[in-house]
Amino acid sequence: MPDKTLWVKLGKGHPSATVTKILVTGTVAEYPPESNAGGSELAMYFHWQFYLHLREFPTESVVLDTTPGGLDGNTGILMVSAQNTLRATYEDRNLLIREVAILSSSQVTVQGLVDLLTSRGLTRYKFNAEGKGCRWWCEVIMQMLEDEGYVENGIVTDLDRWWVNTAAGDQRVPSTKIKGSFY
Repeated sequence: MPDKTLWVKLGKGHPSATVTKILVTGTVAEYPPESNAGGSELAMYFHWQFYLHLREFPTESVVLDTTPGGLDGNTGILMVSAQNTLRATYEDRNLLIREVAILSSSQVTVQGLVDLLTSRGLTRYKFNAEGKGCRWWCEVIMQMLEDEGYVENGIVTDLDRWWVNTAAGDQRVPSTKIKGSFY
């Protein structure tokens, strides 16, 4: 039976490609606020995801994006997809980016990373009742990568500091961690 929490659409060679760095990105998304569902006013927030830079495909990336979905609307679905861009447009005002280098001693592939997430149960994520919690999912993944020695020690602390500093300067970024849960 296929895993309903994982959707993969990669091109030839992408699964075996070596990940050289991860871009932790926040993209502005808009939705009707709960208090005004159906109204014309839209609330904005950042949706957090990963863009993987690949040694063998220097102008492309693979995106790891966990989004609310499933039958209940809050069960996360990890979408792993190849992109024809690096999505590293730092000038884009609707995009926040923090680069995280993969340590040169680590030879992690796209498929190896997906397998690691699956084996650790990190594709089985439920967002909170409002469908939020992507930042925390990203932090948990980064902690696992730090624990495994794929990224430098202290990167999660650095990312947390970056998120807090970003929130101080941009009201769209929540200053508190909104957590979902793994099941």
